Amino acid sequence: GMYNDASSPTLTDCTFEDNSGQDGGGMCNLQDSSPTLANCTFENNISSRWGGGMYNLASISTLADCVFGGNSAGGGGGGMYSDDGSSSALANCAFIGNSAAEYGGGIMLNSSNADLDDCQILNNTAAYGAGFAQIEGGCFSTLDNCVFDGNQSIGEDGDGGGFYASAGSGGSNQATFTGCTISENAAEWRGGGVSVHSGANITLVTCMVTGN
Repeated sequence: GMYNDASSPTLTDCTFEDNSGQDGGGMCNLQDSSPTLANCTFENNISSRWGGGMYNLASISTLADCVFGGNSAGGGGGGMYSDDGSSSALANCAFIGNSAAEYGGGIMLNSSNADLDDCQILNNTAAYGAGFAQIEGGCFSTLDNCVFDGNQSIGEDGDGGGFYASAGSGGSNQATFTGCTISENAAEWRGGGVSVHSGANITLVTCMVTGN
């Protein structure tokens, strides 16, 4: 798809479709890249490891009105994967029908931050955190007025259909949900809606958790 190394592209009304790569089938952002995207679509992109739609490493990404649909990853982050202190701001974005073999069918954070406003996380699949997964220390996410619906954590270890958090080897792993709806998600083992482990901390304010 597109490779950015210490770069800051601005993209509007672009489509990334049917691309493939080891990391970041649709887009790969490395080492202080700062892409800004508006009204872009990532569809049916494939990564053999991390970030089927988008991969962020030590980068800052800003997205508005973007759609990630049908992307897949052999590791984690079917729609989007962020690592090594990356930060993502997403407004009015949708992650629909993405998949990952391990963590975060929709979105996966590994020691990274994310701020989601008015986003839709729908019908994604993974073993852990089908909708959204954040692992290890150094993860901080804020989710305002977001909807998690129809996500499924599959397999005998399926855990955290809507959302999964684990501090893993240590450090702070925090998420704050405000005005969010977490509904009709499922996990084959535990935590159909939300699953929290190993010292992670989440806060829910005026949220609805139903039918999981």
